[in-house]
Amino acid sequence: MNNFPIIVISDCAGDEDGRGRIAAQVEYEFGRPATAIQHVCGEVQAAGFLASQLHLARQRPSVIIPNVAPRNGGA
Repeated sequence: MNNFPIIVISDCAGDEDGRGRIAAQVEYEFGRPATAIQHVCGEVQAAGFLASQLHLARQRPSVIIPNVAPRNGGA
């Protein structure tokens, strides 16, 4: 079994249903829970965290799943 980290970047911090859906989907797809779910406040913070994770992923295989979208009805 692979032990690579599964990192989720999400802006669903206050949304229990959203967090549950993400956790369930990761476990379904990979057969184990996410190593970490990093909650961010918007696209800029998500981009910074993604850059950090990509830098770390150069050292070992990783799965990084961003789940960040506009929540104001527009895209």
